[in-house]
Amino acid sequence: ADEILQRNFEALVFGQMLSLRPDLFSFWHSSQIFEPGQNISLYEDETIDEILEKIRETTDFKEREKLYYDFQKAFLEKNPGIYLFWYPYFWVVPKKIKNLKIEKINFPFERFFQVHQWYEKTIRKRK
Repeated sequence: ADEILQRNFEALVFGQMLSLRPDLFSFWHSSQIFEPGQNISLYEDETIDEILEKIRETTDFKEREKLYYDFQKAFLEKNPGIYLFWYPYFWVVPKKIKNLKIEKINFPFERFFQVHQWYEKTIRKRK
């Protein structure tokens, strides 16, 4: 762990968990190079910095979407890191469970956010 904090390594496999509204600032902005920042690759680039700053300042969804595209394009051109994989979550639920509204989840526990609204259709019978 000290080697990572001191940025003393040649290569590192590092995991990132991002929310549905990701903030890549801490991982790639040059202001985050030194501890406690998470830009452990010591990457510096004015274009990337500018895009990341605009993303944080923008509240318009369409504009943010365009800025994320710009970030991806610049990231791929400059290649400061390699994303190895993205792990999608798939859940199998029986058809008898009703009112299940899971559209997008980023973390496994999010599948239960609306569990209080789920139900199984039953029929009451008199004995």
